[in-house]
Amino acid sequence: MKCPKCGQLLPEDSEYCQYCGICISEYEESIEPISVQHSDIESENSYINAQTSVTTNDENNILLSGQSTKQSTKTEKRVDNNVSSPPPKACGNKKLFCKKCGGEIDFETRKCKSCGKQYFRAKIIFPVFFLSIVMIALVGLNVYQYIRNLRIEANIQILEQTITEKDYRTSNLENELIQKNTTITSQRTTITDLKNQISDLEDKAGYYDEICKALSNSNLGYATNNFHSSESVIVVSKTQSNRKFTLTANWSNGGTVSVSYSPRLPSARVSFDNDNWTTSTTMTITPRSEGITTVTFSNNVDLKEFKMVIIVTD
Repeated sequence: MKCPKCGQLLPEDSEYCQYCGICISEYEESIEPISVQHSDIESENSYINAQTSVTTNDENNILLSGQSTKQSTKTEKRVDNNVSSPPPKACGNKKLFCKKCGGEIDFETRKCKSCGKQYFRAKIIFPVFFLSIVMIALVGLNVYQYIRNLRIEANIQILEQTITEKDYRTSNLENELIQKNTTITSQRTTITDLKNQISDLEDKAGYYDEICKALSNSNLGYATNNFHSSESVIVVSKTQSNRKFTLTANWSNGGTVSVSYSPRLPSARVSFDNDNWTTSTTMTITPRSEGITTVTFSNNVDLKEFKMVIIVTD
């Protein structure tokens, strides 16, 4: 709403103007419409100016006396049709009046001197409001940081506990891995030993086949009474030396004895102790490596031959 006197915008529930101090209801009731003659424009203007000056004097009297709530203002003349009244001017006075009782409002405290109503103090309220907003924001920020720090500490504790558990599990896994490696190493050693044993058994199985094959010959160690050896199967170690046996080769007119080996690279060889003899001579066995060697003795007299087996062990 607007003040009917000074034209200032007022709250809808205002009973008094806060700028000129009039009682709005009494001022509106006191206004009486007056018709103006259009014949003489100059007289009408002078009349309007006279009424305006009267009204201004009355307003000043009301402000000085402080009794604006009980007095009624002078009647303001209205101009009909073609002659319009001048627009309302804002009150230039710095005094403010209460919208409830019409009393004067203190300019510094913004408080009504009559009824004590407190009005809005922009100079104080705005800084206080701004500082309050800043304080609330700072408090909220501190609370947020505090809660955030609590969450971070809780997460750190959880992570530390998780790391401790993982370290413990890792340590256990490392111990288990060491034990498994030890077991694997032991098993590898066992496997190697088993392989060696299997290899030995395979070799011995091969020896067994060779022995069986050699024993299957009917002329093992003997050809005739005048051509044979004292032993048919001889077992020696590969570190043994000076192992001997006796060879009998008896011919009245003499003869020559020849020796051959199987395999071609024998594990042992035999040598004649004497190049010439009449009835028999000793022979020496020289082992070389582990294995079985079949030695064949033959002569150039009766073309008879016999075999003997030499087994070399560890």
